[in-house]
Amino acid sequence: MKNCMFAAVLMLTGCAEMPTDEYVWQTAHAFDVAQTVQIAKHPECYSEVNSITSQLIGEHPSQGGALAWGFGTAALHAGVSVWLENIEAQQWVKTVWKAVSFTTVVYTVNSNFNEGIGVSSVRDCRP
Repeated sequence: MKNCMFAAVLMLTGCAEMPTDEYVWQTAHAFDVAQTVQIAKHPECYSEVNSITSQLIGEHPSQGGALAWGFGTAALHAGVSVWLENIEAQQWVKTVWKAVSFTTVVYTVNSNFNEGIGVSSVRDCRP
């Protein structure tokens, strides 16, 4: 766990100039990652149901796999956001990127919560 905290600190040191909307997405994504770690901790009750994510980390990921996926997708999202700015993409492209990615992560967090998956615990997990 200490190694994960160290990795998170290293990643966040590059966030000083991150736009507010990227901070918002990263925060929502952190909730999703925490929920995915709960899925990993309770494979007898939950599985990863997102078809893309489950192909990458499996239906029953390890906690390390869930964290690696989380760090990787956080870096990928930030990279795409910066790239869109650097190439001076049209505003509608950036708006669609932000809207789709934010809506997707918020929908996922809400769906997980409704299934009983919190960020630090799960509800009614009785195998």
